[in-house]
Amino acid sequence: MTICFLYTSVLRFDPTRDDPGFGSDVVMIDLEDAVHAASKAKARQRLAELDLRTLTQRGRRFGVRINHLASLDGIRDLDAVCRGHEEGRLPIEYLQIPKVRSHHEVVLCRSVIEKLKGVKLFPIVETPEGMDDIERIASVSDLLLFGQADITATMYRPNEAYLAQARGRFCVACARYGIPPVDTKLFEEVEDMARFEAACRESKNEGFMAKAIIHPNQVPIVKKVYSVPSAELETYQKTISSYEAAANGFAIVDGSVIAPPFVAKARLMLDYYTSQQASGSPGGTEDRGRDPSARIG
Repeated sequence: MTICFLYTSVLRFDPTRDDPGFGSDVVMIDLEDAVHAASKAKARQRLAELDLRTLTQRGRRFGVRINHLASLDGIRDLDAVCRGHEEGRLPIEYLQIPKVRSHHEVVLCRSVIEKLKGVKLFPIVETPEGMDDIERIASVSDLLLFGQADITATMYRPNEAYLAQARGRFCVACARYGIPPVDTKLFEEVEDMARFEAACRESKNEGFMAKAIIHPNQVPIVKKVYSVPSAELETYQKTISSYEAAANGFAIVDGSVIAPPFVAKARLMLDYYTSQQASGSPGGTEDRGRDPSARIG
């Protein structure tokens, strides 16, 4: 399953390493926040020189984060990614668009990358406007990233009540449309690994299924916390089997309550994990968003 996304500036990315992702699932090559405003053209030139084919042939996986599509840099970035993919140099799995405020931005980007077969659209919701439209954004996305730092930056002071409500809505919207919610909480913590691990566990308990990180030190913790023990899957399957074999709608089996809400939860989780394993990527949503009008309404 895909649970760990490691971000690195395109200007620092080293394609000569056997594993430039340091054990992460996906390397996200960044043209946005990790690149200074004065170096955007240099970053695109660097992207134009990259050839990831040897690495992908060894099983390495990649995505690219471009600049906001409302900016000239974002449009130029998108063109550079499309050209690289069409030429075969950039066989990426994910295209990430930041600061998404409306589902219309996702639909527009989807129409542009339609010809890039196998590329999943990975928006970042990191503004109050984006949170206002989160359900419709989720309906046309393949997976979503919650940009906590940028949302916090829109406030005079970090408002824990608003952040808790936003994180909850975000996870519920992703679950509704069967896509992975990816977290960024405390991504900047690269020294106190106990603190970082505690944040990861809190995130998982909230419903986030994967993590975006910026340092190799964070990889083992993310892989440990967000991985799915086989015992958990067995419990879900046992819940379903026990309910199907029960004579009543409500029963207690081996000390556990078996009732429709718990069965629905078990089926939701099993469907999610099965789809990930089948596709080799989050959510198994290759066809999501291909007909946006059917989901927006």
